[in-house]
Amino acid sequence: MPAMTPVWSSHVTAIGHDPDTNELHVTWDTNRTSVYSGVPADLADQVTKSWSVGEALRTMVKGQFEHRYAE
Repeated sequence: MPAMTPVWSSHVTAIGHDPDTNELHVTWDTNRTSVYSGVPADLADQVTKSWSVGEALRTMVKGQFEHRYAE
């Protein structure tokens, strides 16, 4: 798992991006971590720095990149 950056969000606690695998890791307030495959580093950075992390995830990542939960 990449280094995780804490974010200010009502449902997301931290986000991390692995540049070697282009995986975006999103830790939710439920302590589950979603992994989105094929996310470019610049998009991951944009989501992390967004004024609304949840909205950025919903519009730019969810449904557009393969998703799985980390084990």
